[in-house]
Amino acid sequence: MDLKKYENKLEYKNVSRDAYRAEDYRLRMLFKTDLEKKFGLKLHPKKDRLFEIAWDDGHSNGYSEVYWTYEKLSELLD
Repeated sequence: MDLKKYENKLEYKNVSRDAYRAEDYRLRMLFKTDLEKKFGLKLHPKKDRLFEIAWDDGHSNGYSEVYWTYEKLSELLD
């Protein structure tokens, strides 16, 4: 999975805070949707909670950490 496509290309100092946050949210939701597709959890009732846990646990270390946490935890939903 190419994680670079989820990087916010906007420079925080050159756009409004709201525009930056909106783009950041859009990219995070795109990432979430792609994870759900990749791991076959698009229709699972706990997919949102899984992403919340993976995001909270890993986002400070980047999308790759969220990915690996999501992958590990997704095995519990099989």
